[in-house]
Amino acid sequence: MSTKDWKNKELNSLLNEKFGFSMNLDKLNESKEITHMCALKVTHKKSGKQGHPIKHTLSESGEISHYTVEFEDVIVENIAVEDLDILVQEEHSHKRDDEKDHDENKEIVSEDELDEEAKPDFLDLDKDGDKEESMKDAAEDAKEMKEEMEEEMEDEKEEAPEIGESDIEKILDSLTVAQLRQILESKQSEEK
Repeated sequence: MSTKDWKNKELNSLLNEKFGFSMNLDKLNESKEITHMCALKVTHKKSGKQGHPIKHTLSESGEISHYTVEFEDVIVENIAVEDLDILVQEEHSHKRDDEKDHDENKEIVSEDELDEEAKPDFLDLDKDGDKEESMKDAAEDAKEMKEEMEEEMEDEKEEAPEIGESDIEKILDSLTVAQLRQILESKQSEEK
């Protein structure tokens, strides 16, 4: 028995003695078994992970609102029934504080942490292969890369020789009718 349990029992017995109560609440909870439908295998809706419940809340009427579920790698406490897809269930009876066998060495995490594990890596906005980089940083890198490319294109434009009308006429004369059609069609599709 833990120190906390011992302290609570001692305090409870002293208060009961002081006020004249003689009810033992532990005995009341121990003897009452409640019949209910209990999940045996579940899937967490957000993460898609499958596991089996090891503990749950249980009202006097047999209603369950939250489960503690053991997944392959972790145990997640206090998952709302609405967040689970129940794959297999059975009707049975047990006491309110009953707990199934489980691997006690597994890490216990919150449902939020389980959701974080299920989230995909960040998009690689800047196409540098780093999917761990935050999207904000990747967006800034992508913007910088775009600006650099625009500057390079401007530099190349400045370095390119000027083409005069006579040069354009020579180029047009050298093209076939099929090539001209192809150029016009690609320009029209670009404008759409």
